[in-house]
Amino acid sequence: ENPPWAFLRKLRTLTEAHGSALIFDEMINCVIAPPGGVQGLLCIKADMASYGKIVGSGMPIGVVAGAATYLDAIDGGNWQY
Repeated sequence: ENPPWAFLRKLRTLTEAHGSALIFDEMINCVIAPPGGVQGLLCIKADMASYGKIVGSGMPIGVVAGAATYLDAIDGGNWQY
């Protein structure tokens, strides 16, 4: 079975056209994918992405990253330290 590269590219085009968020859930393994994961491999920028494993060097931690347009509603916007 081939990876769904054409599907992911078309999905990015459709979500941009309709103003929908494209969300990736990536488990980056330094042996399989480049540091940017599938997004870096295909030059697709997701609006939000979740990452596991590699950010914690195998420890149970995850990261959610993305555009402020979407994440500000979750984390309260710009933080003041």
